[in-house]
Amino acid sequence: MRKHTTPRRPKRQTALASRSPSGVLRNQHTRREFIRQQMSEGRPDPYRSWCGDPSCKKDGRVFMMPYSYPVNDEICKNGLPVEDYFHDLAKAMAIMLFPGLKSAEEKTRKFFEILSFIDSPIIRSQASRVMGGITWLSMKFTDRQFEVALIRARPVFLDLMFGVKTAERVEKIHSYVTAKASQYKGWTLHDFILRFLISAEVWRVHETPRKEGWVIGSREAVGEFLSAVLLGYHQLFARRCLVLTDVWLQRWDQIWQEWLEKYPVSKTLKEDDENDFKLRERQALTEEDVLEQVGYLGGIGKADGTYKPRRNRPKEPDQTFGDSLVVTDPTTNPPLTGLSMGERTGSRVLQWVWSYVPEVPLFRHIRAVGQGNRTSV
Repeated sequence: MRKHTTPRRPKRQTALASRSPSGVLRNQHTRREFIRQQMSEGRPDPYRSWCGDPSCKKDGRVFMMPYSYPVNDEICKNGLPVEDYFHDLAKAMAIMLFPGLKSAEEKTRKFFEILSFIDSPIIRSQASRVMGGITWLSMKFTDRQFEVALIRARPVFLDLMFGVKTAERVEKIHSYVTAKASQYKGWTLHDFILRFLISAEVWRVHETPRKEGWVIGSREAVGEFLSAVLLGYHQLFARRCLVLTDVWLQRWDQIWQEWLEKYPVSKTLKEDDENDFKLRERQALTEEDVLEQVGYLGGIGKADGTYKPRRNRPKEPDQTFGDSLVVTDPTTNPPLTGLSMGERTGSRVLQWVWSYVPEVPLFRHIRAVGQGNRTSV
């Protein structure tokens, strides 16, 4: 009598292939090629350091995959379409930061470049990290306190990122971009704002095909621009316009691919074209004009070995504090209370973000803000 035996079933080839060393290596090679292609179109290379040390990996922490990622909800809790907010914010910045752009083609191009930066995965993830840390620590603050923190963080940010790249400054910057959640317990709102501004600037100047399109102009304009971006995300989170989603490796690659396809790289700028995107209204200013508007002359002044810039305006004291540059805008000299963000900083961009009303046409809103009339919009 023959003994009945169950025939041997071969293993599924798909499972075998996925677990075999050759299959794993093939998948890794395919992903590396995919990421190289994305990098050629604008995804950051974490091995290109900002600090100048080729072996430094701390700068690359800015570009790390987050645990969660904010995506647009269809509409905010007040009924505002989220995409409309991003578009209006980018258009307002293009108009107010680049008033010298004349042709419709130039304006459209600059709007598209600014929008691609605001909507990029790095900016979204860094804004989410900041807001997540603030929520985790149960920080409570009013809009007024948030704008005061923005005002105080900007000159510190400008000093760190645009001052002489000393070892102390680099170490300070690295301490912000590499900070872990366990270190947040000793942080204030000021620290979270600085982390975003620093991370956003490292991304803005990162070597990608999009770098030239993200040229803003003067350092003050950069500080104004990045502050407005953070303020915009603060508004979006407060209005529940964004929803957090989980992120894994393949999803992170997909997020980058969607962004690259949404904002394809424009034609390569010639070296001489960079001047076209500087703040043209300031190009013809005299030194006295700059002193009057900004409060100091970048690169024109007296400094000792520890880099403490000093004002040259006659009959006025040096506006320095320790090793940090203090921007002395005439509108920030009065007490901070009782003044709007725009009145305090001379920033129409930030004032526009605070007073944004979706029902009002964009150009009418900008004109009203420029006239200092917030109630009419």
